[in-house]
Amino acid sequence: MLHIATRMVDPHEAAGQSYELSLRIPAKLAVAADPLRLQQILTNLISNAVKYSPQGGALEVDARTVPTRSRNEPAMVELRLRDHGLGIPHEEAHLLFNRFVRLPRDLASKVPGNGIGLYLCRTYATSMRGSLTFESAGVPGEGTTFILRLMAAQPVTTPPLLRQ
Repeated sequence: MLHIATRMVDPHEAAGQSYELSLRIPAKLAVAADPLRLQQILTNLISNAVKYSPQGGALEVDARTVPTRSRNEPAMVELRLRDHGLGIPHEEAHLLFNRFVRLPRDLASKVPGNGIGLYLCRTYATSMRGSLTFESAGVPGEGTTFILRLMAAQPVTTPPLLRQ
């Protein structure tokens, strides 16, 4: 699915920028998720990473199964998408997943957006019994890491994360 998501990023959003995409995802890793919603989440996260990264910037995607607190909890897959762009200022972090809200610094920029993408991504992740969070030092060049957690699925019944 990630390969499809990278092809779906609007070239206008990337403003002709090239970027390096590094994928570290185990071959048999699979999630229990609505394929359309998962694709929308991945496409939006990659699109944002490209829009807020410098020309030729690196995007890193890592995924792994994460341990659960008890045997009764379903196993989770954690996907981490990191860019090396502007980062999220600490004082604006609380705004990030709100509907129709853009960060103040972005309102005056040429970066397109309407402030609904991350809100929808978190809503979709939550509806699939997962979560979407982020980590950022708020320092330009250090970027942001978005962390998507979804329930793991058996590879036999659900296609791997990278395949259609």
